[in-house]
Amino acid sequence: MRKIWICFRFLLLFTAFILVPVGAESYLLWNTYTYWKHGVEKEARVIALDHLSGTSKSGTSYYYLIEIEGRRTKQSFSLELPVGQSVPVLVLPGDPDSIALGSKRSSPLDLLAYTMGDRTLAILALGMLTLLVLASPYTLRNLLRYIRKLLAAEN
Repeated sequence: MRKIWICFRFLLLFTAFILVPVGAESYLLWNTYTYWKHGVEKEARVIALDHLSGTSKSGTSYYYLIEIEGRRTKQSFSLELPVGQSVPVLVLPGDPDSIALGSKRSSPLDLLAYTMGDRTLAILALGMLTLLVLASPYTLRNLLRYIRKLLAAEN
């Protein structure tokens, strides 16, 4: 029974500290890459601020009513937008409801910063992902050694 508990704890730690953050960061980076590579630049006219939503931990989301090529939609953004003015956005060709701030001249880091709401957060997110990817093999190796040691001590 103790062996099963040790293996369960190992899987829980591995999932919580390595797979979940890497998965979340990878999803965010993949979306950023998709907009950067395949996004079509359009002008969105910001009609009105619909409402704000947020907490102290997750930050504020601004919900705006925007118009793109005569089509109105309500969209969430991490940044305040100028009401009554136009802003460049990238729209995915197959999904007109997928909208991200930015233009074709925006770098992937700029797009990530627009998505997260701050350039500093985007750089920190990239640094954390890099650290996790580089540290994962070392951490996994040490955890496996520790489990082998615990299992050998029980026998």
